[in-house]
Amino acid sequence: MIGHALALSDGYYDPNSLWWIAAAMALAWTGFLSSGRWRLDSRLVAAVCAAAVIWDFIQLYTGPAPVLVRLPLAYYALVLPLMALAACGAIALAGPLRNACAGALVVLFLANSLWLLRRSPLPHIDVFEVTQDACVAMTHGQSPYAIDFPDIYTARPDWEVKFYPPGSVYGGRVHFGYQYMPLSMLAAFVGHAVGGDFRLASAAAVAGAAALLLAISRAAGAVAACLLIMMPREHFILEHGWTEPIVVVCLAAVVFCAVRWKAALPYAAGLLIASKQHMFLCAPAMLLLIPRPWAWHKSVTFFAKAAATALAVTLPLVLWDVRAFWHSAVVELSRNPFRDDSLNFAAAWVRSGHAPPPEILPFALGAAAACVAAWSGRLQAPSSASRRAAQFAGAVAVIYLSFFALSKQTFCNYYFLVVGALCCAIAAEGSQTGQA
Repeated sequence: MIGHALALSDGYYDPNSLWWIAAAMALAWTGFLSSGRWRLDSRLVAAVCAAAVIWDFIQLYTGPAPVLVRLPLAYYALVLPLMALAACGAIALAGPLRNACAGALVVLFLANSLWLLRRSPLPHIDVFEVTQDACVAMTHGQSPYAIDFPDIYTARPDWEVKFYPPGSVYGGRVHFGYQYMPLSMLAAFVGHAVGGDFRLASAAAVAGAAALLLAISRAAGAVAACLLIMMPREHFILEHGWTEPIVVVCLAAVVFCAVRWKAALPYAAGLLIASKQHMFLCAPAMLLLIPRPWAWHKSVTFFAKAAATALAVTLPLVLWDVRAFWHSAVVELSRNPFRDDSLNFAAAWVRSGHAPPPEILPFALGAAAACVAAWSGRLQAPSSASRRAAQFAGAVAVIYLSFFALSKQTFCNYYFLVVGALCCAIAAEGSQTGQA
């Protein structure tokens, strides 16, 4: 449903798309709060997920092109059919054949992503401009947060007012630097250094997340990987250079570690917290990853290791220029204007003639959702590691659906995080129910 909403409007405000988001939110909360209470037949679950994958493929064929440039007929006549064939095998087959088809789908996705990115080397969006300039600055020994970058919207003064904080644009330049967290900057720099395009890191992150889903459970993981890879506007997100793919691979790593590599779980959790400014909202839900009944010393140790990991990957770039980081990634980010073209209920509220909701409200709603998620898990009986991982991934989905509902900016890339969380929940729950 979320993928369909994004396919209808590219993640911008649209009343029809918003109805699909509302339905997805209601179902996600229902599924999370009833987790462990219903025993659904695995064949029914597989059928529903297979129908969702087919729905995604139909939208890829009939919807807008995955990137903003014209694509040759070979994309529709060869690339998509091959991916459809691999996805069908990953869902319908068993044993080594299923694994081969799932692996082929991941490889096809990565190859297709690299091809599409090469066809769209210079998308007209400021996120691409500032990230590319930040990578160049790092190669010359300058903090990515201390730069400014060209104003590519000089021909559209109305866009400047809409996109940037007051007073930040003058002299033909935007006077702040990279606005995201150091972890995503480091990933972008690797992509820039290896292939000359920072977006390669995002494509690799999505492929890595899909591979982790396959490693969590075979059958359910294959379905989850198909749903993640075939989300209708995924390449649109990669093309524009948004950072959510880095967040999604960190989330997939947390779920994988919770199921398969418990010793590394706190460190993966730390990377997730460090991946985006608002990811602290999911910290209370991380209690769901800890075996119940919760012991005080184990919880403290877990969060101490997670915090140390988050600081280890964050502080080097912050300390490079503390003032610049604070200006670009905190102050100017917090001053971004309210966007009434967002795909959320806050935009609908403003379009109906009301003032924007208080900026603290989405954080309060997200924090409340996190507390509800943690308390819901506490009330349930002690469960397996796979069930705990599924609960956590589901909690992330409902927390951020709630948070984004009233945020001052919510677009296509924001919902990709929710889709990634739901896919992680499918893979983990499938592992718990023996579908591995």
